[in-house]
Amino acid sequence: MNPDEIAAVLDSLGIDLNSTEMRALGAVLELSANLYNPVSAAAVLERVREKSSEAPTKNWVYKCLGELERKGFLKVDKIRQPYLYLSSTADLVEGVQKLQRNASIRIRRRLAELRRQVELLESVTVEDVCSALLRRAAPHGTAQRTTLIEGEEKVHATIINSIFEQVGPGDIVRILLPLHVVVTDRGVIGDFDRLVIEKITKEVRTKALLTQREGEEGIRCFAEYLRPTRHALKGALDSGNLEIRVHSSHGKTYRFYSLNNDIMVMYLTEMFRPDVALLLTRQTHSRMIDDAIRTFDRLWNEAVDVGNALLETTYLA
Repeated sequence: MNPDEIAAVLDSLGIDLNSTEMRALGAVLELSANLYNPVSAAAVLERVREKSSEAPTKNWVYKCLGELERKGFLKVDKIRQPYLYLSSTADLVEGVQKLQRNASIRIRRRLAELRRQVELLESVTVEDVCSALLRRAAPHGTAQRTTLIEGEEKVHATIINSIFEQVGPGDIVRILLPLHVVVTDRGVIGDFDRLVIEKITKEVRTKALLTQREGEEGIRCFAEYLRPTRHALKGALDSGNLEIRVHSSHGKTYRFYSLNNDIMVMYLTEMFRPDVALLLTRQTHSRMIDDAIRTFDRLWNEAVDVGNALLETTYLA
């Protein structure tokens, strides 16, 4: 091992070679090196003071000797010679092994705690945390500037009224949703999805991004879900108004509908038909909207276009 690696190991073991404790150990080893004779605390104190620019106090050296005994670096015959100390290479090995065992246990516990924290972080989404924060902040007025929408019909109505009904020339709608939600509990296509596709067909520029879990086969199921609207879907895709891409995502991310970078309806649940959402505007939540849009754009650039494949499957389904 090189000096840097040795220094790192010593640090992980809690050993400081420049400490009074280690100087006291060195004094015991030196004084008892030849005949393995026990040495007194006074002799250790004298030897440490001889080799130190700053002389430690008697009490401090006694404390260091007690710590060295506790760690296994020294031996003391507490019955016959309670104030004399012994140490050897074997004691040194025993002490280091004891520190190594304790450090390994401590580090493994820390790693287990870090893994638990990572799993916790990966199990929640930004939206979940924001929702909790907004609910907690409500008494202080923070959440009063945020519209919390509850109820499936209200969520859908807000998306239509705040997003699709506000679209003008040059505007763009972004949709970011998990594919597995639709695949797992797709049911029968409802009025909301039909209305969204109808709006897209009428000159609404839309980028729809679906996140797909690793190993998930969901495109065919999604195509079957969209089959009743395949003619409108074909018109939207052929006109270029609609682009659909799929991204293989390993974790959770935002779920939203947005109009440009100005208005966003962010889902707070992964239910197939979400019943809780936030209505965000640039005036009050610019940072959250910007982060969500940046996330969308990054995933969009990494995603695969499935528009044609999806359309072909809807006609074959």
